[in-house]
Amino acid sequence: MNIPQQEHGERRSGFKLVLMLILGIVIGFGASWMWLSRPDLFNRGAAPADKVADETDEGAMVDTTPKPTTPTTPAVSTTENFVNVKDQGAGESVFLSLVSLTKDGWVAVRDVNEDGSAGNILGAARFDAGETQGIIPLLRATEAGKTYRVVLFFDDGDGGFDHTKDALVVDSDGTERGYDFEAYITE
Repeated sequence: MNIPQQEHGERRSGFKLVLMLILGIVIGFGASWMWLSRPDLFNRGAAPADKVADETDEGAMVDTTPKPTTPTTPAVSTTENFVNVKDQGAGESVFLSLVSLTKDGWVAVRDVNEDGSAGNILGAARFDAGETQGIIPLLRATEAGKTYRVVLFFDDGDGGFDHTKDALVVDSDGTERGYDFEAYITE
């Protein structure tokens, strides 16, 4: 059987198109899987490299003097749970360079009121026990020049974040374990 040259070329083009489509789908699923399972690889919302001190630099752990609060949730006293957050560009997410939890929990980002007290929660992300880093997507973007606080909660077992039910992590004296950072303008 002798296939005309034009028909043979059309078959080859169709085969290439199908092959490229399949390859695109595989790459898309792979990238989506990496995006969802390892957000730390993409560092969205992270401060520029020249603005971030590494863990050995002085002041890498941003820890303010905790302010007394009246938690509406059960409080858990611990010194083994902490988060490392640095000043970073204003935006729609907050990058945490280190989260250390003894059990599964949540890290929430809050406004800081003028009197230094914790304000509204802008967003929260769940973290498994252990040490990791991650990104917290926000419902409202941070603004340059303002101060924000990240606070830790232990999950109550339902897998969802509810600041009235999940246990707030506090220091041994009962004060909220909070870490402040400032948002700055990025160029």
